[in-house]
Amino acid sequence: MKRQKNVDSRFIGICLVLLAAVLATDCVAAEPNSIGEVMKEKGIEWLTGKWETTTEKGEKAEAGFSLELEGYIICVEAKVAENEFRGIMFYEPSKGAIVFTGADKSGSSLGGSCEIEDGKLAMNLVQRTAEGKVVKFTRYLSMVDADTMKSVTYVFVDGKRPEEPTGILEFKRRIP
Repeated sequence: MKRQKNVDSRFIGICLVLLAAVLATDCVAAEPNSIGEVMKEKGIEWLTGKWETTTEKGEKAEAGFSLELEGYIICVEAKVAENEFRGIMFYEPSKGAIVFTGADKSGSSLGGSCEIEDGKLAMNLVQRTAEGKVVKFTRYLSMVDADTMKSVTYVFVDGKRPEEPTGILEFKRRIP
């Protein structure tokens, strides 16, 4: 009888440990491994879609963000006046970072990283023109309402971000 009690106790103990492991696994949120998952987790799914506005100079500006490859990349398209840009954003799980890279039709390249805080996308970017000029800037994209996106840009001067933004634009969602 004593042996049966020890076996029952061990069996119950093993079952409790296994149950605790299963419950712990279900309670721990899995780390995201795609930019689509990061966007959902951080609440910026609103970014996807087509946007348009008019700049201070009266030029038409368009931007598009489309989630592709089953949520692993965001294809970015932008056009201001005659200049067009294409790029991609993706999440690197091993670094826990969002990477951005792209180019425009004048030969400039653009690259950097992005962060999501308080429902805003902060794009920390460096542009290299075909002539070799380097421009560093940060652009914040935030939702004003379901159909309005605010873009606030700070262009660095002498390696420092100015206190006042270099440009502020409000984009409206373009309905196809």
